[in-house]
Amino acid sequence: QGTINQRSITALSFKDISKTYDGSAAVLGQQDTDKLAVGSVTGLADGEKLTDVISTDSLKNVSGQYGSKAANGTFTPDANVVSTGKDVQYTGVRNILSNTNYVLDSSISDTAYGKGMINQLGIKDLSKLNLAADTITKEYDGSASVAHGSVTAASLVHDLTYKLSDTQSVTIGYTVDDKNANYESK
Repeated sequence: QGTINQRSITALSFKDISKTYDGSAAVLGQQDTDKLAVGSVTGLADGEKLTDVISTDSLKNVSGQYGSKAANGTFTPDANVVSTGKDVQYTGVRNILSNTNYVLDSSISDTAYGKGMINQLGIKDLSKLNLAADTITKEYDGSASVAHGSVTAASLVHDLTYKLSDTQSVTIGYTVDDKNANYESK
């Protein structure tokens, strides 16, 4: 009579990921380059592959977010573009295995870190751009200026949004600081 003990995975790492700015620090998996993927594991038995131990379904147990990890270990989520790249924090790592012949070594935490990048959003389809503004009316004063008394362009123009998909849009920051700013509705 014998016993087969679980084989220990002693290390794992995540592949670098990236996404186009979408207003969220979360790894959403909606873009091809923004999907969780394990890069390597240490401790596989001869002849077995990474996909024999970690399945697409078991990756659903892990969530990730872009941000920065301070020297003291504190992680701060950040959805903004940074040209130098970001840290990516993964949580739920202890639930990543799909093969019961393996176990994660106790040295592997439930939180792991990788690298990622949030790239700038290029606005290419102006039909997806929406500027919410109040109707502008003023008494004729001989100018094209929006400013009239206490009414300014900044007080009339509200959210600027860009539709990424049927279910997701981002709000774009902007300022209206010119008293002569013009807004035309087309």
